Amino acid sequence: MEYVIVFQSQHPKIVNSTKGEEKPNLDAISFDAGTCAVVTTFHINESHMADSRGCKVPSLDPFHPYVMQHVNHAKPLRCKGRLFTEYENSDFRLLDDVNEEHQVASIFAEPIHRNSDLNVKLGEKKILNLTNRVTRINGADFLKVTVRFKNGKEQTDYHASISEILDVAQRKETHSAPLNIMILAMDRTSAAHFQRMLPKTYALLRDELDSIMFKSYSIVGENTTPALSALMTGKSLDENCEFREARKGFKNAGFVDEWPFIFKDLKDLGIATMWSEDQPRIGAFHLRLKGFKDQPSDHYGRTLWLEWEGLCKNSQTQYELQLKYLKSFMESYPGKRKFGFLFLSDLCHRSASLLSAGDDGFVAFFKSLKNESLLNETMFITMSDHGPRYMEIRKSSQGKLEHRLPFLSLTFPPWFKRKYPEHIAAMVKNTRIISSPFDLYATMKHLLAFPDKRFVDTAGIGKSLFEPLPEGRTCTDAGIPDNYCPCLRWQPIDISHPHVHEAVKVALSHINKLLVTHPMTDKLCHQLELKTIFEAYQKMPSDEADMFLSEQGNNTCSYQIKFQTTPGDGLFEGLLKMNTTAGEMKVYNEIDRVNMYGDQPKCIVNHVPSMRPYCLCK
Repeated sequence: MEYVIVFQSQHPKIVNSTKGEEKPNLDAISFDAGTCAVVTTFHINESHMADSRGCKVPSLDPFHPYVMQHVNHAKPLRCKGRLFTEYENSDFRLLDDVNEEHQVASIFAEPIHRNSDLNVKLGEKKILNLTNRVTRINGADFLKVTVRFKNGKEQTDYHASISEILDVAQRKETHSAPLNIMILAMDRTSAAHFQRMLPKTYALLRDELDSIMFKSYSIVGENTTPALSALMTGKSLDENCEFREARKGFKNAGFVDEWPFIFKDLKDLGIATMWSEDQPRIGAFHLRLKGFKDQPSDHYGRTLWLEWEGLCKNSQTQYELQLKYLKSFMESYPGKRKFGFLFLSDLCHRSASLLSAGDDGFVAFFKSLKNESLLNETMFITMSDHGPRYMEIRKSSQGKLEHRLPFLSLTFPPWFKRKYPEHIAAMVKNTRIISSPFDLYATMKHLLAFPDKRFVDTAGIGKSLFEPLPEGRTCTDAGIPDNYCPCLRWQPIDISHPHVHEAVKVALSHINKLLVTHPMTDKLCHQLELKTIFEAYQKMPSDEADMFLSEQGNNTCSYQIKFQTTPGDGLFEGLLKMNTTAGEMKVYNEIDRVNMYGDQPKCIVNHVPSMRPYCLCK
């Protein structure tokens, strides 16, 4: 059965201090923990229980009128100026159409090398011979190019192209992976938002490349870091931090190098690796974490993006240079298996509509990969970390679901599909069963010895998508916390109910306690008070089997609440669970900020970034 949910408007703000009304008094209503706000009892048909278990993900209409009234499309991104040079296969050369009319006086390039995750160093200047028109530059993926003109002006350009590393090329391969693994990831892009913003790219993936599109792929946390932790290590963020603390502002925090990144396994197997994530300031392992001491992959795009800021650099677009770098990696190391990960942040993160400016560029990229046979030995994953977090539609039920249903497609060469029809059929079936980044991790490990599974941790959360997932799979099975599960049933409840007031009280207390735990936030950040309660929901049994389990002794009521605080007008969502026996209300997982905080936490942003959603500087 397929459920279709479009959206549900917010409940009215029945308490609003901005209109001069008295702020809600959370202590004014007596708190009775004996039963849930909504009593869940009905007749159980035990004969239907076995077939009714499992997560049922709603189907969303990406183009519903309510959504489309909040959607704009950007024009294709065109950067001004022109490029005078190119850099491929270590050859730095003058473009063929550059002549005396351009009044170029001199050109030189400086290789960009990693110094640390925070800064780079420039190598020796390499002068481009304008007569010979080419200069060889070895050992550098990235160049900073200075073009000087006869009128005294100059411009700066950048190049990104794989310069093969001899040690990597000579690594002995000890695996039987039939395909390379390439990942193109986009920040905050739901499956529905991908269809709205990139219709040409979506059509090409679906129709021309026959990609497998997932309809029930979900998130394991609010933002990018939990998603990439699961994808790249097979472990949750909490598990990794428990193993080796790496969160800025936390005691004994160190680098993330000791985490079990897949790059380590790939290197041991002789596979070449690449990782490139633009917007290094807010990188997945750098914004709230300490980053890497040593370069994690053989080729590391962060080195370039520390030098480049902005969507354009003269005639070059940032996202197209990213794509060019990935393509260069796919062309490199002939005969050797490769793993590449590209994360597009700036194009997707600045605004909800800007992504549409890249539609033509993505189409050109995928067509070039197909036409040049670069997909013939590759499993190509196109994906996102999560859906939009701050769009206007985030206030609706559709927006909440979109945040929890990021885009995912997998593209395989035709010969692979013919050779392994059962595995492909299983994956197609799995597109409608709840899955997560943990499963993608297991799928990649499976491919390393495909069809053998000797590299897959069978005791781990993730399950290979090449094999059938259980029909009755739940969010818990997939490693998805309840507050991010897209297939729970939520019953709206009156925001004046005592349980709602108690939940908000506990959530607000939780935030304020977090702010006083660190000396800097205790000193520099406001304590928050309640301004408005927007809405509240109670988790309901999603099927008769859930109800059966509930009636066998489950004494927990789960509530999802949304409220606004003052000062600062922060908007927060959280899941709280009440034990009806003990009469205790507790925060489950974390309280999420669901509107933009801008520069509100500027006084602590570099020192205690984990507190950014909560801190309003005094």
